[in-house]
Amino acid sequence: MGAQDEVIAFLRRPESYALDDNAEVETAETHISIVFLAGARAYKLKRAVKFPYLDFSTPEARHAACEA
Repeated sequence: MGAQDEVIAFLRRPESYALDDNAEVETAETHISIVFLAGARAYKLKRAVKFPYLDFSTPEARHAACEA
């Protein structure tokens, strides 16, 4: 189990959001991020990955990318 697996499982659950009954959370996945579509909102989680052209391996690096 990866470091982000519990967070991803939590964000996939409709009860994690203030949604109407029977609402679903849709996801769109890329090699860098997962987007959770919950009602009228979208939540983007940057994956903990490291590539030659991108380093999101630490929470600090992912936070800095969000602030850029």
